[in-house]
Amino acid sequence: MAKRKTTKRKARRVSRAKPIQNLVSTGPIASLAASSAVSYYLNAAHLLSMMNRKAFHQVTRDGHLKNYGLEIQAYNMTKFSMKVQTAPLSYVTYNATRAWHFARRDLYKEAGFDLADLGYGQRLRFALDATMSGLDQSTSTSMIKPSALDHSIADKGEWDWSDVIITPPVKSDQGTSGISAEEATDTFQLHLCGDHTVDSSSNNETLRYDLVGMNQSWLENRRGWAAPSDEETIQPENPLAFARASDLATLEMTTEVADEQKQSPPYSNVDDDDAKSAFATMYVQANLEGQFPNPTTNDNMVVAPGGLAKITITNNHTSAEWPFFDIRIYEID
Repeated sequence: MAKRKTTKRKARRVSRAKPIQNLVSTGPIASLAASSAVSYYLNAAHLLSMMNRKAFHQVTRDGHLKNYGLEIQAYNMTKFSMKVQTAPLSYVTYNATRAWHFARRDLYKEAGFDLADLGYGQRLRFALDATMSGLDQSTSTSMIKPSALDHSIADKGEWDWSDVIITPPVKSDQGTSGISAEEATDTFQLHLCGDHTVDSSSNNETLRYDLVGMNQSWLENRRGWAAPSDEETIQPENPLAFARASDLATLEMTTEVADEQKQSPPYSNVDDDDAKSAFATMYVQANLEGQFPNPTTNDNMVVAPGGLAKITITNNHTSAEWPFFDIRIYEID
């Protein structure tokens, strides 16, 4: 009888969770005078990158917006209040981010480059608002950082906002023959919330920007759809059983479809051309209060699109205070 050949099974490799340093402990940040307030910005992807020596991002490779959860605790103050603001958790924010990812990708593609050619700069990087755009992410004292690190490139590494380069539109009163070389291209950076910042150094030949609001630009691109005048709301009165048993003629269904197509969208679309939409403003996601000896803990996690947040703390005491923060960051998706 032939000897049966046996094969040795290899043990399946177990995937283990990788440890991540996600607690940012910082303070005292600075002296906060009585009855005064100060704002700090938080960039979760940069914080996790500097604490773990590993690149974290604001978007996926396909341009999908990443969310980060924030649990914020403030202490070492006698009496204070605090609010946390982020970009809106809305359809607008996610679609605006993805639209700019593809616009930037296509611009490089037309020039013969792939996003992968950009190294660490291939993923889209953007600020929360125009103020954050102007802050050096490595050296500004308005940025939240771990206490163990200094506000320096040597400690925090570099984090530069993505540049977008376009051919700007010629202004209506300017002939194309008179466009100077410096006016033929425009380079700007992006932020989620707020309106655009026009390039003040422009010679008024082309419309150029220093900063562009991602949500605002996406909404401007979507405007122009006129709401129908007939706003009749159809309210079916038949029970579900009757609806399933009904057999409508083609003409009746065509009429019904025509009526349904007259429905207005379930949101306001009345934005003036120069208006800044509510969907382009920051939203308050948490309001916190604390009084010694009990620190303030945010029991509800704040979800920050792109990992960006603005924290404003107010000293409600009669003398100066020195606030501390403990912020735990979670990479949600």
